[in-house]
Amino acid sequence: MKIALLHYSSPPIVGGVESVVGTHARLLADHGHAVKVLTGRGGRLAAGVDVKVLPLLGSSHPRVLAVAKELERGDVSGRFHTLRQEIGAHLRVHLDDVDVCLVHNVLTMHKNLPLTAALHQLIGEGRRMVAWTHDLARADPHYAGRLTDAFPWSLVKTRLDVEYVAISEAVREQIASVLGVPPTAVRVIPHGLDLTAFTAWTAATRSLVAALALLAQDCVLINPVRITRRKNLELAVRVAAALKTEAWRLRLLVTGPPGPHNPTNALYVKELRHLRRDLGVEEEVAFVHELVPRCAARTMGDLYEISDAVLLTSTLEGYGLPVPEGGLFRLPVFCTDIPAFREVGGESVHYFQPDDPAERIARLIADTLDRDRAYRFRRHVRLSLTWESIYDRHVAPLLQRVGERAAGAPAVGGQVLRVG
Repeated sequence: MKIALLHYSSPPIVGGVESVVGTHARLLADHGHAVKVLTGRGGRLAAGVDVKVLPLLGSSHPRVLAVAKELERGDVSGRFHTLRQEIGAHLRVHLDDVDVCLVHNVLTMHKNLPLTAALHQLIGEGRRMVAWTHDLARADPHYAGRLTDAFPWSLVKTRLDVEYVAISEAVREQIASVLGVPPTAVRVIPHGLDLTAFTAWTAATRSLVAALALLAQDCVLINPVRITRRKNLELAVRVAAALKTEAWRLRLLVTGPPGPHNPTNALYVKELRHLRRDLGVEEEVAFVHELVPRCAARTMGDLYEISDAVLLTSTLEGYGLPVPEGGLFRLPVFCTDIPAFREVGGESVHYFQPDDPAERIARLIADTLDRDRAYRFRRHVRLSLTWESIYDRHVAPLLQRVGERAAGAPAVGGQVLRVG
């Protein structure tokens, strides 16, 4: 689709709504949409995003501020209507080739009432918009007492024939109260997290995250070992299969390559691949050396950070370095009860026997994680509150709904206020 995003300002101007506008623009462009940002103040954004700086859309333009002072005195003069018409003319030029405009806050805030009035008129002319609502002037005690019910203050409490989006349930209730719409008429689309903005992932990590859909899993288990028979990796594969039968979406990351000193390790890799296929966990069990040429220390740190638990199935170890590594990253460690692991893990890790049934080990992992509030919240954030998950779960269906309305489906809005 051809999508416009509109706000008083956009990045690099610093602000909460500005940040969301910038993220939305990049997200939509990444999913193949043609994106333009209409803003009063702003600069270059992500590749594929066209930024149009229209100064009269800003909240601090001298002409906008002059009209605001007149309005505070109750003077709805010709200057207000002239500015509204001028803004409308600018917007028509940039919206003529747009399927939908995502309007952030302007329809419910009073920071540029000539702009709000122009948008009302454009909606009345049939241009499709989404009222993406972060704040409502009428719900803010700092503003509500200063706003009269007269025009043009009434614009920010007028229900329009648009899709209403609230960033939270609390804002949905405010929209319902201020505009007199049922809460069910408002779609909640929360803010998300851009994990790449919080991390310095290596190129190898980013490749693995994408190839294995690591952020879309209930659980990511890391087995940070080389592939040799004493690592008993067939048990780890069987544990992954047992977790899958309990409807867990998971990835098991075996991070090391085959051990270099025993030529039979290549045969062992083939056996593990066959076992993975026979158990139906070819997607769930990843031998990382098959996907990236080398797991450097920084990439290993990234994978520990992404993972939810360490799983170690060795029958013999001289020292259990992955045990304290898991502790450093605050991960629960599930490992065989062998002397090397017990020496470093003490009573702080979860043990099982090397010959325990895979189903019993899977149940130990599932029960332990299910009792862990930090894990449960982390899983919720990963599955529901990243921008990618929000696009898939919320934004894409919204755009489909807007597209259906554009094709002639009945609207579910209220009355359109035609201004002028």
